[in-house]
Amino acid sequence: MSALLHAAEGIAGIDWVAVGKIILADVLLGADNAVLIALACRRLHGRQRRLGILWGTIGAILLRVMFVFIVVHLLQWPLLRLLGGVLLLWIGIKLLLPE
Repeated sequence: MSALLHAAEGIAGIDWVAVGKIILADVLLGADNAVLIALACRRLHGRQRRLGILWGTIGAILLRVMFVFIVVHLLQWPLLRLLGGVLLLWIGIKLLLPE
C-alpha cells in the first residue's frame, strides 16, 4: 500500500503542462515514424496495409508518450541532469573540433 501511495505522490508532482508540450512537440516532429511505417507496409494489400498503418501509428504514439513519462521522471534526478549536460557539452565540442 505504501508503494502505491509513493507512486501517487510522484505523479502528483509532475508539471502536466510541460509534459503535454513535450508530447505535442514529439508527435509533431515524429515524421520519420510515418516514413518507416509506410516502408514497412508498402507490400501489404488492402486491409492488411490499413491495419499495419493503424497499429504502427498507435504503437509509435504510445511508445513516445511512455518515453516522455520516463524521461520526465528521470529528469527529476539532479545528478542525471548534470551527467546529461556534460554529455551534451562533450558532443557539442566534438562536433565543433576538426577531425
